[in-house]
Amino acid sequence: MDEKAQLPRLVITADDLGYAPGVTRGIVEAAERGVVTGASLVVNRAESKSAVVSAKGLELGLHVNLTRGEPVSELADVRTLVNREGQFALHSADEFSAAATSELRAELAVQLRRFADLTGTPPAHVSVHRRWLELVIWPLLLEVTREQAPRAFVRARAAATREAFRAADLRTCDLVLGNVAVRGLEPEWTFDHLMRTLASLPSGVVELVCHPGYAHEEELRGSAYSWQREAELRLFGAASLAAVVERFARRTTFAELL
Repeated sequence: MDEKAQLPRLVITADDLGYAPGVTRGIVEAAERGVVTGASLVVNRAESKSAVVSAKGLELGLHVNLTRGEPVSELADVRTLVNREGQFALHSADEFSAAATSELRAELAVQLRRFADLTGTPPAHVSVHRRWLELVIWPLLLEVTREQAPRAFVRARAAATREAFRAADLRTCDLVLGNVAVRGLEPEWTFDHLMRTLASLPSGVVELVCHPGYAHEEELRGSAYSWQREAELRLFGAASLAAVVERFARRTTFAELL
């Protein structure tokens, strides 16, 4: 029996493509030189359109963003989600729980359509910017994804959420790894942490989420994760890492899992 065929399948996704030029540049470099297999695209930023051009050939998914910048929807359609300046204004689970469900659903649907307009294809995968927000809006995400991108993999960290998506005939990975560190702490992924994680991978399909990029004070103003992105770029953008990863897992893309 081929031992390599028994290894876990590993998708390495770089989040936040299109968030800022430096982030996009770092993600593209980590894919071209390193081990990143795909990226999640933020579609409501000024950088979004050019990011798609920069990442040509890289598998892309939608990274739903409801907490930073302006909505894709008309402001009149999402009044409970924005402030007087037209910027997303909700930043806690309680605030989102009090928002109009119809407006959240509308913005999710519009962001999926914007992704298709920008890329010319449906998303290979769908995820949510901010881990805690995934736990709040997943029922709406399930509905909209099933309607507009039924072949996409959906990021689901909680077992109960994963089961709900699968019951709705949507694809999910068996495990999702990676959670952005808090401002001031060390980067989420270091070489030692990555090695420990790879050595303990379970069987099945695993998504490892990372955040490589170039830190730029103005571009990332207000972000809880800035300088740490460059540390992740050095790690995931290293050509030598591929051979190390392949000792523990078979790198793949979402498209190859279909």
